[in-house]
Amino acid sequence: MKHLLTVVLLLYSLVSLGQSAGPYEVNGTIFESPQQPLEGVLVTLKCDSLELKTTTDNYGNYSIKYKSANPCVIRFSKEGYKPSGGTFQPQPLTTISIPLERDEKTVNLKEVTVKGSRVITNGNKTTYLPDENQTKASHDGIDLLFQLGIPQLEVNPMTGSVASADKSDVAFYIENRKVTLTEIGQLRAKDIKSVEYYDNAVDRFPGEQKVLNYVLYHYEAGGYVDVATDTRLIDRSGKYNAQVSLDTKKVNFVLLGGIGMQKDDGLGNDQTEKIALDNPFAKTSSSLSGVNKSRNYNSLFRTTYNTKRTTVVGQAALSLSRVPRLEQLSATEYSPAVYPNSTADDFSKQRSSTFTATAFLRHNFNDVYSLDWRVVYNYSDNNYHRRYSETDAADPILSHTKEYLNNVDTRLNYRIKLNSASSLGLFVWETYTKSKDRYLYAENGMMQNLESNEFQLYPTYQTMIGSSLSLNMQAGFDVSSYKAKDCKRQTKVWPRPVVTVNWRMSSHNTLMFDARMGSSYPTMNTFTAAQQRVNFYEVLQGNPALGTTRIVDAVIAHSLTESHFQLSSYVGYSQLINVMKNDYQAHGQTLIHSYITDGNYRGVDAGINAALFLFDRSLQLKGGAGYHHQSLTGDYAAHNNIVSYNLDMMYYRGKFNAYAFFRPTQKYLFSSPEFVRTCPSYGMAAGWSDNGWKSELGVRNIFTKSKPYYEFFDFNSYAYDKQAYSDRFGPQVYLKLSYSFDFGRKIKHENIEQDAAPQSGILHP
Repeated sequence: MKHLLTVVLLLYSLVSLGQSAGPYEVNGTIFESPQQPLEGVLVTLKCDSLELKTTTDNYGNYSIKYKSANPCVIRFSKEGYKPSGGTFQPQPLTTISIPLERDEKTVNLKEVTVKGSRVITNGNKTTYLPDENQTKASHDGIDLLFQLGIPQLEVNPMTGSVASADKSDVAFYIENRKVTLTEIGQLRAKDIKSVEYYDNAVDRFPGEQKVLNYVLYHYEAGGYVDVATDTRLIDRSGKYNAQVSLDTKKVNFVLLGGIGMQKDDGLGNDQTEKIALDNPFAKTSSSLSGVNKSRNYNSLFRTTYNTKRTTVVGQAALSLSRVPRLEQLSATEYSPAVYPNSTADDFSKQRSSTFTATAFLRHNFNDVYSLDWRVVYNYSDNNYHRRYSETDAADPILSHTKEYLNNVDTRLNYRIKLNSASSLGLFVWETYTKSKDRYLYAENGMMQNLESNEFQLYPTYQTMIGSSLSLNMQAGFDVSSYKAKDCKRQTKVWPRPVVTVNWRMSSHNTLMFDARMGSSYPTMNTFTAAQQRVNFYEVLQGNPALGTTRIVDAVIAHSLTESHFQLSSYVGYSQLINVMKNDYQAHGQTLIHSYITDGNYRGVDAGINAALFLFDRSLQLKGGAGYHHQSLTGDYAAHNNIVSYNLDMMYYRGKFNAYAFFRPTQKYLFSSPEFVRTCPSYGMAAGWSDNGWKSELGVRNIFTKSKPYYEFFDFNSYAYDKQAYSDRFGPQVYLKLSYSFDFGRKIKHENIEQDAAPQSGILHP
């Protein structure tokens, strides 16, 4: 055959005898080889005596609902192109995406098997279809994301971190429902049909920059049991989860439970501090020993109801977190001897219980109007206890805090499809948090009530200009309000405009421009009026008068997509106006540590990232390099320049897979402000999978002898240079094991974990 026909046919399993006749759906994307979407393609579906027709939209997409117990025939035709088609077995959801080419013979889908493109680009959406090797090599949704090799992302499968190469924010969704990265890490890789990567799709995801939307398989019967373990053998930590899923017609039930544990015996700090009080002095702390013990327990029950037009989700989750011991012993020396040299003991313990209830509704009224609505309620009961002492100094410093926290978050997105090329949307977001904190000291105590509220309203408009240019615009505003007890309420109103332009220069090249403004109000633990004593000379206190930080971002990016090669480059600018910082001021012989909003934090980023697929995609190479300039104005002005690079490699052979990665040492300037120099990060792993079993053995930083993590800054009244130690920074050996089996039918469903709880308002020394 002289031409290349890309056929992506995603089916769940062959239908058993006696299957019902539906209702079912067939959908997909039709494009001109290799990836240019085709509008106006006539799609004809014939099942038994019934014949249904539709045409593709401006993105080449189509969808047909039907009922049949017998094989169906589907045909695709457009003037100037040779028709194509084939026969398929009815399934609850069948996806057929193919190219139509000029002057070629008709191809029957049933008779020809052609390895298709795994990457399809439509406007600002790029769809990645995992192949068999990538799915087998992955334990969960984060592992699979690493295996996909998306050039715009930096994914570390060992730490479970996901970030964008251009430093913009990444949001995570499961079938258009906003979730946390933790929830993505709980997905079974075999349940993921595709991953959609969006660059600034304000019409579908208002308020977001980059979006990863996971699309999953669905069935109406059966279930599965899944058990997964991740054990770190040197730093002595692990995560162990089990879940059960059951489908009965339109309803899915998920029950999940898990535990995480850690014991870090390598904890410690070697630190030099210079304190400019009325009688200035220097303090040197040398680590003697340290330990961090923690336990986390989580459980969840979720039910989902699906019909043709409506999805309803109800979820309840409970999480318990315990830190029974976080303790560091260090030898302290003062010069001059304002305090006696001694051994410092910094001990703390924490307990947190969080209940989360989530409700989600998606309803398509018809092909024009649709609604997404999500409500989340969180209740947290938090306790924090700390004791600091120096053997030859005064009595120990005690801090005891108890907090009750309530949070309600609701988001609504209403969309109107004006025509095949444009749409309108309205996004409303309201979040309210109230915290009651009781601070108990050795000398006295106090109550502290904190409230924060944010309301956002975004009208959006999306349109196609011609066949290759799309324009997205967002207006709206953000009202932020926060208050500490007996202090003046702070209320700010800021605009939230966004303009995004996507130009499809050719079937391989896309150019994107995005500019936006935003705002950020202080976290609850910074605007509290409470005080906590840290040691014999330092007091930590919040600042109820903190202002709101304004945000300005702009980026221009280019992407090149070939069947075996992907390239992404970008240039971006970001600015935080009236940025929040730590602040240290001397008052006699007391150092007051508080917070201020002052000056600007600017970042300029430029880089290029590429992914190469070789030997029938059995070998994948990914790498990138970037330049980053960071500067801070106002009080504590500073600047920093970074040249970064990253390298990843993945290899597949039958049931075996392996990967390796490398990240060099980096020095960052954070807006807090603080300089941080990280350790290098490198590792390799090998895995095997068969009959529901998956295993992976990996090593990280195995040749790293020293384990410091450097942090330093000079606040005039206070300067520090710290080397932080932890088993997490040094050599690691880990083993991942998982086993999963389906019963009834091979179903495909997502694994769910509770939403992240709102940030506590406790002021921690």
